[in-house]
Amino acid sequence: MRDASVGNNDKIKKILIVGGGTSGWLTAGYLNSAFGDKIEVTLLESSTVTTIGVGEATIPTIKTTMEFIGYKPEEWLPEVNGTFKSAIKFSGWSDSTAKGKESYYYHTFYDRPESSAMPFDSPWFLGFGMNIPLYHYCLKKKFEGSDDQIASYYNPLVQLCENNQSPCSHSDPSLNLKSAYHMDAGLMGKFLREKLTARGVINVVDHLVEVNKNEDGFIKSVSTKGGREIEADLFIDCSGFKGLLINEAMGAEFKSYNDSLLCNSAVAISAKNNPEVDGITPYTKATAINSGWVWDIPLFNRNGCGYVYSNDFINSDGAESELREFLGARCNDMPANHIKMRVGKTITPWVKNCVAIGLSSCFIEPLESTGILLTELGVASLISTFPDKSFCQGNIDRYNSIINKTYDEVKDFIILHYILSKRDDTPFWRAVTNETVVPDSLKEKLEGFESALPVFHELQTDIFAASSYIQILDGYGATPKRPYPLLEQIGYEQGEIALREAKKNIEFMIKNMPDHYEYIKELHNKAGLNKAA
Repeated sequence: MRDASVGNNDKIKKILIVGGGTSGWLTAGYLNSAFGDKIEVTLLESSTVTTIGVGEATIPTIKTTMEFIGYKPEEWLPEVNGTFKSAIKFSGWSDSTAKGKESYYYHTFYDRPESSAMPFDSPWFLGFGMNIPLYHYCLKKKFEGSDDQIASYYNPLVQLCENNQSPCSHSDPSLNLKSAYHMDAGLMGKFLREKLTARGVINVVDHLVEVNKNEDGFIKSVSTKGGREIEADLFIDCSGFKGLLINEAMGAEFKSYNDSLLCNSAVAISAKNNPEVDGITPYTKATAINSGWVWDIPLFNRNGCGYVYSNDFINSDGAESELREFLGARCNDMPANHIKMRVGKTITPWVKNCVAIGLSSCFIEPLESTGILLTELGVASLISTFPDKSFCQGNIDRYNSIINKTYDEVKDFIILHYILSKRDDTPFWRAVTNETVVPDSLKEKLEGFESALPVFHELQTDIFAASSYIQILDGYGATPKRPYPLLEQIGYEQGEIALREAKKNIEFMIKNMPDHYEYIKELHNKAGLNKAA
């Protein structure tokens, strides 16, 4: 019989995370929840390094991650001045020539209720025992002359966004739709720091000055400005664009995506809001302008705004002026934070005993709110491939393969937003059309979309499902020019029945879901946070 003690000396006993912010503290929380006191987790952060964002948007995975760490939305959302995010509203992307009205479309989240306790079935499929998604029938309506967004036929979130209604209900949680959140990134770091240090995570506030390696090239310890030498078995790089461990110390190669994604800079400014008068939108807004696009993220007490642009077409001063003009009086007296973005990926985010998570690993534009998602993916994948002190290369290769595949998928999806645009009104948008390098993987998807919209299983991944691609294609008028052939074969009677049920569903949700601001205000009141700061 094997001695149960064999291999105990190979267990990871100490982990050091270098870098704080949302990425570092989410990673610390995930590891602490997974291993408890079996592994000592230390987070080293510098008091001189500030977080990048003035507001940050997420996708629905953040709810699962935070619950795994140990906190339900009602516990943390008020603490970070958070609001709901049901969608992204893309304005001015498809066409800059619309006269007299705003040209926009929504990319909503999946609209199935989180609970099955609905008064009727959610009409996603047409029946026939074939599970044909309803959006194939909705496309037929477009051929008949409708200008409505395909998702608006069956997804209540489109109209709820238009009405500034919450995707969740205090009075009847069974109606809650899947949603994400907007949050203050600085307050999220503060919330997690306070909670996790009380749970045993060690927080060291100091500045890294040197990375010490052994003769085999593994990291042995890091030295700090304050004279500390911190040893660990596993080192996690959450140092952001600098990549202090993974790129500078371990020499991992960084691959730029700037040939496919032209934007490489940003300027961020907080903007005033007045929710008592204007309410709070339950969506992120992304507005295309001269040399890139503006994000507008509604928080409970203000909006986090910024301009993502290419410095090949406008300099930092020009970008700040353009952003301030766009925001108007909302940003008077507000300071600007200029950011040089490193768009691309570290090809091997895990090298020896060092793993990069967050911006040190990859950054692919904030356009679809994937920054925090990639942190979640990085640490969750680390848990599933967790090493011992032997650091088996096969295990490391598997992790790197998982992460790289996801990065490439996200990159393709972001590029899609640009290359489908019909804008040609500025040098930047003409360059997007003429100079963007389109990956073969995306070309293959686009060729398939020309013949028919995808079915659910065709593009069902952990990141962007078929419904996401469809909403983007529809937003640019890039849907197929003919109905789904199978639907043509079997007829449209079931489609009309499903569409009527979808309309009833939407009407019911509009009638029963509360105003977004009122919902968030009640959440604050329950938490005893009657403040606006």
